[in-house]
Amino acid sequence: MTLTFSQIFVLLALLQGFAVCSLLLFSRYFRTKANYYLALCFGVVVFMGLFFWLNEYTPPNPYFILLNDIMWEYLFPVLFLLYVVHAIKHPLKDEIKLRLLYLPFVITLIINIIIDLDDEFHVYTIITPENEPLKQLYYQWEDIGTLVFAISVFAFALKLILGTRKTPVFKWMFQIWAMCMAMIVFWVITWLLDEFMSLESVGYVWGALNILFFWVSIKGISQFKLAEDQFEIRLKKRAVEPMIEKAISTTGKDCDNPYFHQLEKMMKEEK
Repeated sequence: MTLTFSQIFVLLALLQGFAVCSLLLFSRYFRTKANYYLALCFGVVVFMGLFFWLNEYTPPNPYFILLNDIMWEYLFPVLFLLYVVHAIKHPLKDEIKLRLLYLPFVITLIINIIIDLDDEFHVYTIITPENEPLKQLYYQWEDIGTLVFAISVFAFALKLILGTRKTPVFKWMFQIWAMCMAMIVFWVITWLLDEFMSLESVGYVWGALNILFFWVSIKGISQFKLAEDQFEIRLKKRAVEPMIEKAISTTGKDCDNPYFHQLEKMMKEEK
């Protein structure tokens, strides 16, 4: 089998994506709740590429078609937002209502299974020549919905990230948001080129994803771990500062204990 340019980039992206997900999930150094959602986020992209590969480059199989028809694009933004709220320790991370964002994925999942059980598995017949245009209209709105949903969720994520501008995690969070948002824009452009100009663009999309996975695995994750540790230290410091200051104040201003004076001096310098 001779691999084309597009197929090679798909395989490279899948392999590097799988490596990054494994690193985030199983490395003790990176194993946090935030990284768990980041791993799931990238895992969705990896599975999308895998199902595309199976559906595009293997003999027709109804199960591969069904997996490829599932709108994983509705799941990716939600997992990214969950990663953001856990990474920046936002109160929303404990809100159950945030899980309502899974609804578009669940609804389209049910509808697509119903359609494919007719089209691919021939369990029953609900799609007739008369309502075929309705099915095509649903697919069009489904695709438009993924774009609107992704932009809306990423805009909200950016708002949360901008609220951390004075913290060590801001630089990394903004960088990964920008990279993922750029990928969405790039994906839309290549999809439009493929739809209206019949250009083979999937190789370029997965090539860009390959760069994203490489960047995250080599540079981003380690830098964020350091920033996250600094952020944790700052939070703990804020929690103990009032107690230390109270202890210092109760000793009296004329306390001769040199340790209290040194601690007070360090705290003022740190501020």
